[in-house]
Amino acid sequence: MLNYWNRDFFNALERRDGALLWSQALIFIPLACCYIALAVVAVWGRMTMQRKWRQWLTTHLITLWLTNDRYRRLKFVSGEYQNAEYRISFDARIATDAPVDLAFGLLTSALTALVFIQVLWSVGGNLTFVLSERELTVPAYLVIGVVVYSLAFTAVMIAVGRNLTSVIQAETQAEAELRAAANHIREIGEATSQAAAEPEDHRNLWHALRQTLICWRHCAGS
Repeated sequence: MLNYWNRDFFNALERRDGALLWSQALIFIPLACCYIALAVVAVWGRMTMQRKWRQWLTTHLITLWLTNDRYRRLKFVSGEYQNAEYRISFDARIATDAPVDLAFGLLTSALTALVFIQVLWSVGGNLTFVLSERELTVPAYLVIGVVVYSLAFTAVMIAVGRNLTSVIQAETQAEAELRAAANHIREIGEATSQAAAEPEDHRNLWHALRQTLICWRHCAGS
């Protein structure tokens, strides 16, 4: 409806038709209200889905973490099991926010593509050219051009960003370890005893910072 309104409005503007311009201005008011309402409902639906999904996933992860006192065993393992509280918080958010955003983006893009493919099909027409003394006709050449361009651009993006997922995962882990190392030193400082942080604690903090910066550099390079 907005596309048709734009067509009629600018046609009236080109013809300097004052009466039609006023009628199009009045039509725009309910169209704008509907557009705003749909946008608000879409944002509300997306955020509600993300919140509900994150609530379920976080509850499930915390239950697994607390069952059979698993949280007591984490200090004896290394690698991705470290800093479980940070991983539960941040990984659950990323794992729920990103797929919902992707699904809504794909839905919006698909609807937009369907609308504009129809427009390009009717406006573009056919392309006729001569090749080796033979006349060739390409039907709906604008649609074919857009499809080829989209596929080529998508393939290039997949090739360029193929390692980005693992790099972002490593960066998230490094950030969690940096916060955990700093939190450990803070807990020592807040303790009732006069114990001070050991040199090993300082080294762990600086090592975590170096690893975080390295991961950020890898992320920028990817």
